[in-house]
Amino acid sequence: MLRCHAFAGSSRRFRGSYVWMDVHVTREKTRVNNPKVKRYSDNIPFHPSTPPTRIAAFWLLMVAPIDQIHGSPSGAPTAACESMTPGHGYDAQSNSSPFNTEIPAGMIAFMDDPVHLELRASSGTYFKGFLIMAFDKDDNSATPRPIGTFKLIEGSDGQLMNCGSGTMNAVTHTNNVGKNLVRVDWQPPKYYMGTAIFRTTYVQDVSTYWVKTESITVTFVMPDGSTHDPMMTMRADKMRFLFWRTPVHQSRTFQPQIVSPRKMFTCVIVSVFTLLVLPTANASPNGAPTAACGSMTPQHGYVPQTSASPFKAEIPVGEYVLMDDPVQLELRASAGATFKGFLIMAFDKDDDTKPIGTFTEPVDGQLLNCTDGFTNAVTHTNNTEKSLVKIKWQPPLYYMGTAVFRTTFVQNSTTYWVKTESIGVSFVMEIPSSASQSSTTWAGLIALLLALLIQ
Repeated sequence: MLRCHAFAGSSRRFRGSYVWMDVHVTREKTRVNNPKVKRYSDNIPFHPSTPPTRIAAFWLLMVAPIDQIHGSPSGAPTAACESMTPGHGYDAQSNSSPFNTEIPAGMIAFMDDPVHLELRASSGTYFKGFLIMAFDKDDNSATPRPIGTFKLIEGSDGQLMNCGSGTMNAVTHTNNVGKNLVRVDWQPPKYYMGTAIFRTTYVQDVSTYWVKTESITVTFVMPDGSTHDPMMTMRADKMRFLFWRTPVHQSRTFQPQIVSPRKMFTCVIVSVFTLLVLPTANASPNGAPTAACGSMTPQHGYVPQTSASPFKAEIPVGEYVLMDDPVQLELRASAGATFKGFLIMAFDKDDDTKPIGTFTEPVDGQLLNCTDGFTNAVTHTNNTEKSLVKIKWQPPLYYMGTAVFRTTFVQNSTTYWVKTESIGVSFVMEIPSSASQSSTTWAGLIALLLALLIQ
């Protein structure tokens, strides 16, 4: 039942004559309760002088979606990622929010370290809903892109969301129970050296909410406290360059400066020295960054080898695998050879644009998220010499194509092979009889030869 009041009459505020109408709308019929008003129609319970705009407004109320006046009790939808605004039909609050996104560790964090966040309500208040994302402070675009990934803390209300092309880069509520504290953890992008800021939308009730409240900023620095990019590290015995590095995320503006001749001479000497020691520089000891996912090429300043690679990605099980079964891979070096770095991904044989499947983390390796995927690449964790690395790969669910594995092997900073291919692995419902017959035939021949030798 919906109770409405219509106005028609005369007053300074409402021009023209008016009559008070008390209208009840039920499923059975529409009736006018005010006996002073004559019913002119069973279907249109309005006085003929009622302005059409008021009649239209009345019927709009009748057909308005009821769910739009309620909040989202089970969390914000992905449609709210860009504006971070709930579609409640009310304006956001402009006063100071009674809720804050606090960062107990403070405004400085080490590169690659996670950040602990606490969504807190002031004393005596609570919020029912929230949506939080992290952004680079210097990203001033019209639609800034959320960065990093979140991790839920056990016992805390929240669920992960995928906003834009990212994964797990937002958190929202799971119910509309009043909350005064929610804890989440956030992991910055690999090698991120910028300044992050967290924006949170808090919903107190259907008509009261604050959009994109900002936390304090968190600047990521090197363990020595410096804020320069991890392009180069110095050691007492030699110089190491991290050539396989992530490009600087934020844009930089350089101001021209007047340099004295003495400083200029020093810069020239340092530059010449750097060029002289480049041939002895080592590849990135900590693995390839996600920036290398597309080309699979380390930025060493040298061209890749065109000769046959002494390293291979071998598949002991052979070229046929049952659907949904994992594949064991072995990155092997030829006798006497070793590699220090690697980057491996799986592709459909007919589509080399997007890696497929997922890897499980090997003993000597770390997982990478390439393109829009998740754990779909593996790289090294150190620059020690390796002759064998074992990796397990899981195909996409119900995958029935032919997969090929492409691996970049790095022997040293000047010698590497890009996208060396394995044999193709076809996923089937049943192993072809020809494959089993071939194995049986070879086994029979070997047995026959052994028997002849024994005789």
